[in-house]
Amino acid sequence: MKNYLKLAILLFGISLILTNCEKDTPFANEELTNDFVEYEITEEDILKIRELNFNPFELRLISQKNSDGTNEKYYIIEEDIMISSDQVDKMISSKKTSNQESSKSKQYHSNNTVDNNQTITVRGVNQGGEALTNEQQTALSEAIQNYNDLNIGLDFVLTFGAEDNSLDINAIQITGGAGGRGDFPFNGNPGQIARIFTGTNGLNANLLRHIWTHEIGHTLGLRHTDWFSRESCGTIDPEDINPVGIPNANGANHIPGTPTGFDPTSVMISCFDNLVLGEFNNNDIIALEFLYPLPLPKISGASLTCGTTSQTYTLINGDSSATWQISSNLQTISLTGTSITVSPINSLVSGSAYVKATTTTTTIQKDFYIGKPSFPQLMTNSGVPYDVFSLPAGCEDGNTYWEFNTSNALDQVSEFQFSVSGGTPIIKTAINGSAKLTAQELGILEGQTLSVTVRPVNSCGSQGRVPVITLYRPTDCECGIGVGCVLP
Repeated sequence: MKNYLKLAILLFGISLILTNCEKDTPFANEELTNDFVEYEITEEDILKIRELNFNPFELRLISQKNSDGTNEKYYIIEEDIMISSDQVDKMISSKKTSNQESSKSKQYHSNNTVDNNQTITVRGVNQGGEALTNEQQTALSEAIQNYNDLNIGLDFVLTFGAEDNSLDINAIQITGGAGGRGDFPFNGNPGQIARIFTGTNGLNANLLRHIWTHEIGHTLGLRHTDWFSRESCGTIDPEDINPVGIPNANGANHIPGTPTGFDPTSVMISCFDNLVLGEFNNNDIIALEFLYPLPLPKISGASLTCGTTSQTYTLINGDSSATWQISSNLQTISLTGTSITVSPINSLVSGSAYVKATTTTTTIQKDFYIGKPSFPQLMTNSGVPYDVFSLPAGCEDGNTYWEFNTSNALDQVSEFQFSVSGGTPIIKTAINGSAKLTAQELGILEGQTLSVTVRPVNSCGSQGRVPVITLYRPTDCECGIGVGCVLP
């Protein structure tokens, strides 16, 4: 179950005018309706905001009443991002605890991002006092499609209905200017609420889609691409992305393939005009795919098959039009663009096999084993077989042991059976394909040689005939721990 915290990180969205963003009116309605009080900014406040890698230009500190009736202090950062004072302290503490001194960029994002490779559920609220208009609902659907069209590890599922706090994100309409705001993520979960203001009523579809795409971006931890200058708002207040002598101090690591400076068509710029299309530009796409990459393709299926049993192997996280290849000891039963069913060509086949899928971007191979395990062998060191292994304490009883594996690491050995002169087998569970047998277990004395049958077993059984291996236990002198020993 996801940990949904009622975050006090609130982000005010972008307010539109014909050619730029408004800087004062976005907060006007909020100030009137939420018992707005403004406080004087101190040097300590500025240092806190810098600690979180935000631009402190025009930083404000206010107090306002929350929906639960409590008053809380918030920082207004970069003119349209609002984070509670308490949450700022928690973010600083978390950053120090986890030693997060830098972050990737989107082209800039916060140190708070969402866990990758998950499905994010979004509820478009269409009931009650915070219901979205039909136009806002359509734009939200289009914004969610913007994200689902990306090749990233996040999938989005949008439904409409009453507000549902069991879902990841609730999208609502509240009183305000021509913009929106969204909660920041925390503990790997998206920000819980994305808001669009009533002042957006009457805006065209492109602008509404832009606002939703932007605010959903904030719930994923994306920050403004021009945070260092707010150039899109007509404000130039540069802050060194990485001050001299302090690499990555601002958590702004450049993503290869994206610009290092102002990107005027990014959907995550601070302010925008009425010419925006509400779509990601190429740099946005590169950055999001970098932050939330798709999981690597892989082939799932059995690692062992017996006799002529057929097995189905499925391509995961790949495209749906893969082409398949198989090893010469297999035959194809059926195949699609995402799966293949194969079987050994006859019941005598034993050994390694593979299926291979080639997609538009890569080739993936699944290796597996057919039949009973391969023959046993003593473990080797640098290609030289050992006759004996000595633990650090030397070669005394219980400290002399031999270690075995098989000649094929794919054969899924579950146990080894050791027998001496037809006696009751000593059964040892295989760990990572190998097993140890001690001199004490065998009852072999110093200087004694013993012939041992070593039979590896997997779920297909064991070979009918396996070799007999000769073991020799060295004397203490040969181990170098005897008193008065003279070694040749």
